[in-house]
Amino acid sequence: MQIQAIAIIFWHLFIVSDAAYPIYLLGLYPLTGDWAGGQAMLPASQMAVLDINANTSILADYELHIIVTDTKVGDSHRIERFLNRISTIIDNLRSL
Repeated sequence: MQIQAIAIIFWHLFIVSDAAYPIYLLGLYPLTGDWAGGQAMLPASQMAVLDINANTSILADYELHIIVTDTKVGDSHRIERFLNRISTIIDNLRSL
């Protein structure tokens, strides 16, 4: 339930600024735990956001931001449960 509330808050965080419309991306990365593959994923995501924000021909009126969250995911069973939970949150957001 807490994850759903957080996802809904981020869904509604579309605040207009003078420079650009911010777009907040919820970055879910396994930074710690049995498999910390997110330590390789996060820098790539950050570089992509910087490149997109710097290129005025891509999303010119928008500014991307990543909200980094450590999923602390370990074994494959926990990964599967985690992905199922995210899928449920997305389905709930679609029904708003």
